[in-house]
Amino acid sequence: MVKLRTFFITFWIFCLCKTNYAKFVFNFDLEDNFKQCEDGIPMPALNMSTLKFSELDDSSMQVTGKVIFEDNYPPPIALRLYSLRKMRGAWVPGELSRSDFDVCMKLQIPTEPWYTFTKHFQQKRCPFRKGHEEILPDVPYQDLGLGLPADFAGEWKIFLEIIVNRNGRKVKECLTIPTTILEV
Repeated sequence: MVKLRTFFITFWIFCLCKTNYAKFVFNFDLEDNFKQCEDGIPMPALNMSTLKFSELDDSSMQVTGKVIFEDNYPPPIALRLYSLRKMRGAWVPGELSRSDFDVCMKLQIPTEPWYTFTKHFQQKRCPFRKGHEEILPDVPYQDLGLGLPADFAGEWKIFLEIIVNRNGRKVKECLTIPTTILEV
């Protein structure tokens, strides 16, 4: 779970790096619990337990390993990343979010945040069938430092929703990670 959490946070950061916030540098302190968003909504059916993360000499990171699809992911695959942040003791919608109604159409577009990983996929298009494996061969990616306005420091919850059609019905999968953004 820790490896998947690291991958997810990195993915979320990549998606948000397209923003123009660049006033302060922050670190992200990840909590230990990584869980379903709500009762009855399953976690994404992706096994990333073999992924290994290592730091390179230039302080960037590298990921190596396998991603195994544990269920079918037919097109279109909708993706929604969003956040909640704690303000004055209450959870409110965070300023950072992104939605895509069909990431399948964008898997191989170099300007998309996930391209760092998907350009190494052997299969370049959806659908991804149950049991399909993709190998990430020493893929470098940027560190988790990110320039954000100073008022972004604090407690956050980050959410990833994936919506697919399986057997004629929409299926939503979701995971959440509590995190703290600390000013450096």
